[in-house]
Amino acid sequence: VSDADTSFNGTEIEAMEERYIVAPLEGDGMMRLRPYQVEAVDAAFEAWRDYDAVLMVLATGLGKTIVSADIAMRWPANAGRILFVAHMRELIDQAQDKSGLHTDTTPAIEMGAQRGETEAEHLLGKSKILVASIQTLTRRMKQMDPMEFGLIVFDEAHHSAADSWRRMWEYFKAGNPNIKALLITATPYRGDNLSLRGIAETCCFEMGIREGIDEGWLVSIVQKYIVVDGLDFSKCRTVAKDLNEGDLEEAMFGAVESDGMTDDQRRE
Repeated sequence: VSDADTSFNGTEIEAMEERYIVAPLEGDGMMRLRPYQVEAVDAAFEAWRDYDAVLMVLATGLGKTIVSADIAMRWPANAGRILFVAHMRELIDQAQDKSGLHTDTTPAIEMGAQRGETEAEHLLGKSKILVASIQTLTRRMKQMDPMEFGLIVFDEAHHSAADSWRRMWEYFKAGNPNIKALLITATPYRGDNLSLRGIAETCCFEMGIREGIDEGWLVSIVQKYIVVDGLDFSKCRTVAKDLNEGDLEEAMFGAVESDGMTDDQRRE
């Protein structure tokens, strides 16, 4: 192949679509970020200059929700709304509380009977942040306009390899080619070996347990064995090589923790 066959001419260069760059807002939110959290936020915005979907890995306890809340605070209004997606009620509530506190706004919730896109919001103006469960979103996403949103945050992003998460991303990406994504998790490696690269294009920041401990942000690990009498996992089903949460809760309910002491020893 000759050089002439592989080179661009001036007309082709002018016709190429200019990459959409999001310039973060300056300023501080209501919560003070730790140095590595500031670094993580800056790394995400820098990575979005070259990629649309970026992965961020922060060990449990390092403040993933606070980092995503600061990204929401710095996300410019003219770049579209922010859609925060999670799979559990506790994570939905935490995201609403933390992001609302940090940005001094009231995020809407789209989950089950809770509708973030109410008639009142259409009249009064929609919230900058919409927090949704993946279960509800897969049923209602086609009622949403992808062009309204500029960023999707995947909480506990190791779940994003599942079909429901991928279909959701494909719907919004097809409707808005400029949309960005942040996949944030403490555990990027799945037991079923499915890759997160189906969505994520690069990892912009990573801080694990060892680094968190060494820098004094996490306490050292202390191992302790606990005997739980009557605990039986044999009836627990597995989902993607993890125990089903409902079955696990049922198995744990009523099980008795034992510290190895007899009743006479406890009375003494």
